Amino acid sequence: MGYAFDGTTREDVYFSFPLILYGSGNISLVAKCYSRSGATSGTFVFGSRIACITAGDATSMEAKAWATAQQSSNTTINSTAKGATSCSVTISNLDSATALDEVWLNFYRLPADAGDTITSDIIVTNLYISYSDT
Repeated sequence: MGYAFDGTTREDVYFSFPLILYGSGNISLVAKCYSRSGATSGTFVFGSRIACITAGDATSMEAKAWATAQQSSNTTINSTAKGATSCSVTISNLDSATALDEVWLNFYRLPADAGDTITSDIIVTNLYISYSDT
């Protein structure tokens, strides 16, 4: 069970969540994933970006712009067929994030990137989000 990200066409998923107890610093994403085809070699690349909504913002929610995206380094797939792999993306373009903001998150695979060499789907089973509360 998970989200299947194609090996030739960019596909995106979107989530929103409250930034509870946010203190400062980057937001870290760790995706747990595997190759649908069972590839045991090659690399893949994911990207992410956020938009933060603060109550009382002067910008309309429909006009809100995304912060500049970041991407993972070339992540090497597990050498065991369909074995779990972890991929990390550090979001440092924070769109003035503050505690209790509503965060919109866009997460996607970059199959056109030169570092993405696996042509089959990558299945993301979990996406862990963490940040500092100080």
